[in-house]
Amino acid sequence: MKMSVRLAIVVIAIVSLLVATALAFAVVKLQPGNKEATDSTVTQPVGQEPVELEYNEKRILISGLGMTCSSCRAAVSSALSKVEGIKTYSIDVEKDWVILIYKKDKTSPEAITEAITKGGYKVGGIKELD
Repeated sequence: MKMSVRLAIVVIAIVSLLVATALAFAVVKLQPGNKEATDSTVTQPVGQEPVELEYNEKRILISGLGMTCSSCRAAVSSALSKVEGIKTYSIDVEKDWVILIYKKDKTSPEAITEAITKGGYKVGGIKELD
C-alpha cells in the first residue's frame, strides 16, 4: 500500500510539472504584443520562401543560445518581446537558434544580443540571412 501511495505522489508531481510548463508556454504565446512567428509565418533558412523584407529591415539568425526545453523557448521569447523594432521571430529549441526580422532604424543586433543575454542566455553567433 505504501508503495502505491508513493507512486501516486510521483505521478502527480510529474503531471503537475508538465502542466505548469505547458501553461507557462501558453501564457507567453497569449501575451499582448507577442511577436513570435506562427507556423504560417516561420522564416526558416532552408525549405521555405523567405518573407519579403521592407527597405529598412534585416533578417538574422542567432545561434548557440543554450536552449534545451520549452521553458528556455518561453524565456527567450519573453526577452525578444521586450525589444522594440523586432517585427517577427521564430525560435527552434532543437536547433538552438532564433531567426528574426528587425527594423534597422529601431534596433540593432547588439541590442537584441543584450536582451537575450539579460534573459539568461548566451549568443554563440549571429549571421545575416539577406
